[in-house]
Amino acid sequence: MNGGKMLRSPARASLTRIVSHFTMRANRAVKAIAAVCAAALVVCWITFLTRLYREDPMLFISRVAYDWHDPRFAAFHRLYARIRVGMNRNELQEAIEQVYPANGRRKPPRFHVDKPTEIILFMENGGCEGIILGLANGRIVSKHYSAD
Repeated sequence: MNGGKMLRSPARASLTRIVSHFTMRANRAVKAIAAVCAAALVVCWITFLTRLYREDPMLFISRVAYDWHDPRFAAFHRLYARIRVGMNRNELQEAIEQVYPANGRRKPPRFHVDKPTEIILFMENGGCEGIILGLANGRIVSKHYSAD
């Protein structure tokens, strides 16, 4: 001891420098990996939002405005996503029953219009949003989301 301070040996100082060097390199690598993951997540999220907007702008607006905090809208949006062009009425009814089970908390959407050429479903529980389906030969040929 020299005046209350320990003298460091050269070997110990070298070891400390080596450990410090590798720790800094590891921190840089972890930060780089985290930055790449964050960038990839942002790119995926932007791609998802762009695809959603191109698919149907009104659905996009509804999902951004309501989906994240109101489960009624989230369920109705899931129904819209399950409806595919080419489905028949029985398949549509099955999709409705999958999203709105008989013993579930939410009422299924009501058929506002049910014609051989068009079906319009409105959200139950006071929702003003609708799904407009065009039909031909008993099959869905077009679908559109109405947020008003």
